[in-house]
Formats: sequence, structure tokens, C-alpha cells
Amino acid sequence: MKKILAAILAVLMVLSIVSILASCGNSTTPDQGKTTDTETKKQNDGKTSETESDSSVETIAEPAIAKRDRDTVLSVLHWTVNESWIPWEEICLYDFTGDSMDDAIYGRTSELKEYYGITLENEYMNCHEMIGKIKTMVSSNADEYQMIVERTYQMQFLMTEDVFANLGTMSHVDLSQPYWTRDSVNTFTFGGVTLFAASDMLLMDKSSTAAVIFNTSIANDHGWGGTYFYDKVKDKEWTLEELVDCAADAYVDLDGDTKVSSGDIFGAQGGDDPVHFIFNGAGELFCRNTGDDKFLEYTFEKERCYDVVTDTLELLLYEDWYISDRTASVENAFTNNQVLFDITRVETVNKYRIMEQDYGILPIPLYDDVQNGQYYSEISPHHDSVLAIPHTATANDEQEEAIGAALEELAYISHLTVYPVLYDVVISGKGTRDQESKEMLKIIFDSRVYDIGIIYDFATFANITLRMAEHGKHNIVSEYEGCRKTIEIELGQVVEQLHSLVD
Repeated sequence: MKKILAAILAVLMVLSIVSILASCGNSTTPDQGKTTDTETKKQNDGKTSETESDSSVETIAEPAIAKRDRDTVLSVLHWTVNESWIPWEEICLYDFTGDSMDDAIYGRTSELKEYYGITLENEYMNCHEMIGKIKTMVSSNADEYQMIVERTYQMQFLMTEDVFANLGTMSHVDLSQPYWTRDSVNTFTFGGVTLFAASDMLLMDKSSTAAVIFNTSIANDHGWGGTYFYDKVKDKEWTLEELVDCAADAYVDLDGDTKVSSGDIFGAQGGDDPVHFIFNGAGELFCRNTGDDKFLEYTFEKERCYDVVTDTLELLLYEDWYISDRTASVENAFTNNQVLFDITRVETVNKYRIMEQDYGILPIPLYDDVQNGQYYSEISPHHDSVLAIPHTATANDEQEEAIGAALEELAYISHLTVYPVLYDVVISGKGTRDQESKEMLKIIFDSRVYDIGIIYDFATFANITLRMAEHGKHNIVSEYEGCRKTIEIELGQVVEQLHSLVD
């Protein structure tokens, strides 16, 4: 196996980073059932990797891509809003920095160049400006960028514009492999055409995944120490009711002023994001890909959807233990040991790694027994990345072949070297966090889902739902009725455009 990959794996073993390995490709969607849980490790001469689960062992072959000096440079256009939105460089680096994540990215960058003759160059652009840039580039037949990495929410403005090649027919690309995120392929494939997707090459689709982080100090104070919460998750008893009961018990009027104030200890925080996190965590979607020639179906209109959103809004609006704009502003509440639960995204742990106090990580809780113990973790489209290939990049056969080789090799190498580092970075801070959190992180990543209704935001209803708590509203039925006709019209137009694009 290639020398650089072997060297990186050796370093990772010394650092004990490879103790937990997982495939982010095995995600679970509410409509498609659970795929096999996996953990990956290098085996034998490096030409295969062994993917383990509790019940099976699967061998993943190294992509059969010729190692030759292609002398190809691929330019990547990557989204940004500002620097704080990009927790890790996920495309390429050109030197070791001593940071484990950076060094893993550098290793795969070097691997791609040395053995496949492919050099990556990355450029950042504001995610809103990228939309016009991509349209203009393709319409003018310019081959300025060969790979696009965009925030998923912006893809609603590009999905029907006929600017992207079909990932499923790219040379060397095998979307069935576990290093391609399964739910991204299922969600963004229409009529056999995969417009964009995520793979283990990317990091921000993982960092943007919904999760619950808990403060172990407050948990210990209330008798929830040790493996209490982890056992609840494993026993399928980690429910919204359990979170609410613990959060309510954790609230303490610490300053004794008999009212909610910044000096208190709170049960939970999370702004308005939990409206979407808990809704998708209940196994519900605003809109789903039907997997047939119908393409899309809006699935919000049923009683359980109303119930989940209403219950969540009531928590955010009316519970003293929940930190929101309605309560006192509590800066750095979690790091100050003033809140038990942070209902947030995985990337938030970057703010908590400086803490002396330990924290743990849990999946979004189950809503009820209807889920049969299946957890679901939303990938926030406002913070994640997906990749696409412009049509103009595939006009040259030699370049198209190099792009496909880069996509598949980067995903495969990352599956072995980068993804394990992500586990360690997320869980480890000043000291090693508990092993159980790594198990929880695997559950979170294996249960990730995309909601195309949030991404496409028909009639802006998903966004309206998100902002209801901010505006003090809780009547979700009336809000939906006000948007229903527009949703039907916009969804019908998108379906028609998709058929025109892929048929």
C-alpha cells in the first residue's frame, strides 16, 4: 500500500486514534430503514479494509484506479459565510501542522498527488455568490472549477438549473460504497441522476449533524452520573420525555431571586434549532424523495407532525428551564456549568474542548414508541457541505476520468484515515473523554438524515416553523394552512423541472 497512507496509519495507531472507526456512509432515513452499522480498520496489505458490525463483517475493496502520473490540477470552489462557519479545512492542505485533523487531510492530499498525479486547489467564496458564479460558468461553457462544494441549503437554487453532471455515471465513482453517505445519495437522486451528494471526503456534513451535549458535572449532581444517559440510549429509553424530566429537575434558582435570571442553572439550551432537530429526530420529514417517478412528496400534513412541533414549541416558549430570548441572556452557559443539555450540532464541541469539566454526547431523543427505538439525526443544511461536478468539467474525457478518480480515492482514503481522526477530535479535549461518547457518536453518524423540505424550503414553511418560537407563536396548524397552497404549487413546479432535467 502507498507509503504516505501507511505512515499516517502508523501515526494514528501511536496516538490511539484508530480505536473507533466508523462509516458515515451507513445513514438511516425514516422511509428507507436501517443500514448496517460499521466500524472500519486497515487489514493485511492495505488493499482492503474490514468493516465490522455487531453481526457481520464486510470487506471493502480499494477502488481499482490506476496509479499513474496524470499531471492533473483540479480546482475546487468551496462555500463559506465567514471563517467561523468552517471548523475544519475539508478539501486539501499542503503541509503538516501538528494538528491531527490537518495532518490527516494533508496526508490524503499528498497521496492523491504522488500516486494518482492529481493536485487539488481550493478557493473559498460566499455561498450566496457561488450560485450566480456556477450558473454563469456553465452557461458560458467555462471550465474554471472542476468540483463544487456548496452549502446544501443553497442547492435549492441550483438543483433544477442543469448545471451539474450525474455523479452516478462519473468514471470510477461507486455510490453504493459505504464511504458515500447513503442518505445523501437517496435524497438527491432523481430518475437515476444523482445531482450532488456527500462522502467521507467531506467533514462538515458530519460536524453539522444534530446532537445533544450534556454537562457531566450537573448530571452527577442529580444522580445521572456514570453511564446513566448512555444506558438510556442503548436501551431505547432516551426519549424527549426523559430529556424534559431531567431538564426540569436540573433547573435551580441559584441566586434565589424567585425568577428566571442569568444566575440560575438551566435544564437545556439550543435556540430555535431544536424545532427541526426534534422533528426530524422523531423520524418525520417535511418532504421526502419518493424514490420513483413521482420524485417528491410533502409529508408534513399529519397529526403526528403537528404534535411533534407543538410539543417542541411549548418547551421552547413556556419552560423556565430552557434558555431562549424569552429568558435572561446567559453567555457561555454550558462552559460555566449553568446548563445540563445543549441541543445543538456536533461542531459545537469545538467550543467545549477547552473545558476542565467533562461533557458527553447523545443522539437527539426518540419522540415516541412509533419509532421502534430508531434514532434520527438531522444534517443541518445551513452548516453542511455537499459536492457536485459542473457539466463543463466533464467535457474533456481525460479530466472527467481524473475527477472521478479523485472523488472515489479521497472518499476511500478518508474512510480509513480522516474519519477516525474526526471521532477523536470531537470527543477529546484537554483529556480523553469517555469511551461511551464514542459509541454515541457512532449512533449519531449512522442515523443521519437529510430533509429536502428544509433544504428546498417550499413556501418558506420549514423556516417559518423554525422561527415560530422566536416570534412567540405555537399554532402550527394555522401556519401550515396558510402555506399549503403555495407549497403544492412550488413542489409541483420543482417536480416538473426535475423531470425536464433528468428524463
